[in-house]
Amino acid sequence: MDFTAWNWASSFRLHEAACLIAGVMPISKRHPISEELPPQARPILIKLAGAYYEWFFQKKNPERPKSIVLEGILNEDGSLPPFPALADVAGEVVSRGDLHRFLTLMAECGLKSCYDFGPVGKADPPHEIGHQTQAAATAPEVAESASSEPSNGLATAQIAVIFDGLPYTAENWPRRLSGTKWLQPARVALGAAGGATSLWCPATLARLIHDRGSGPARQSTLETLNKRFKSNPVLEPWRAAWNEHYEMFNDAK
Repeated sequence: MDFTAWNWASSFRLHEAACLIAGVMPISKRHPISEELPPQARPILIKLAGAYYEWFFQKKNPERPKSIVLEGILNEDGSLPPFPALADVAGEVVSRGDLHRFLTLMAECGLKSCYDFGPVGKADPPHEIGHQTQAAATAPEVAESASSEPSNGLATAQIAVIFDGLPYTAENWPRRLSGTKWLQPARVALGAAGGATSLWCPATLARLIHDRGSGPARQSTLETLNKRFKSNPVLEPWRAAWNEHYEMFNDAK
């Protein structure tokens, strides 16, 4: 299973991180229920959530006995974020760097990750969890690697990372994809609750994003999209389709 698109993510929700550590594709829901998560990810999510809560407790009470924590992201004024609701699946956001530091410490305790949370853009070979490697991890098949046939499409979570800021943030993309009519022509496979995610054609999606624009910003969007298709190896199978659209509008300038 290919996680290359996640190499450009600077932060992760706890349930996304749990799935990647387990070697399964994160689901696109912002706040999934526990039963919707792949079973491999659930015990890991408990570990992550416990370490996150411990960070919160230690910040509130410096006298608390120290232990390994997973640091969260403070508010802009340096204050703590709202305390998470313990009854919900953890949707708190943690940075890539803090996950990497936490997993480095936890590796000594036997927790190893199938996904490398190293620097943004880095793609190392998979690590082992017990006797299971990433290639052998069992999970519903979703988006394939850059060498797959373009008709397979990319998963919602991958689209959210790749098209961050065009025009929606990575956090808002899943909701927009599920409920915005003008984006639906880009969907090539419909997902199911608790099963595989929906799949999307990035070339069609990019064309829809550009066509939706107007004025000077439209050309700027075109150039930004073109840079992403040139620089991101995950988009390679769709570059030719995108280039046709790009060249047509470049020639018309």
